[in-house]
Amino acid sequence: GSIRMADRARPAGTASPKVDLVVNSRDTVGESPLWCADEQALYWVDIVGRALNRWSAAEGFRRLATAKAVGCIARWGTGFVAATET
Repeated sequence: GSIRMADRARPAGTASPKVDLVVNSRDTVGESPLWCADEQALYWVDIVGRALNRWSAAEGFRRLATAKAVGCIARWGTGFVAATET
């Protein structure tokens, strides 16, 4: 589907952007989007849902449950580092 911006929010003479939903992960609080160019994959966390999510066009959507709430992620070498609750 596509989402149309309200006419009053769009500058005159500009087209409405087309937005496609590629995954409905139903996150409670989805945060910290991270594009991994070498994998062509998007990672993000669901803080309240305690999960690390991954999506790529080639492999689709994967969700990894975490023992603790993860607030954000970043690349660290060939892996990741995460900020978690104490």
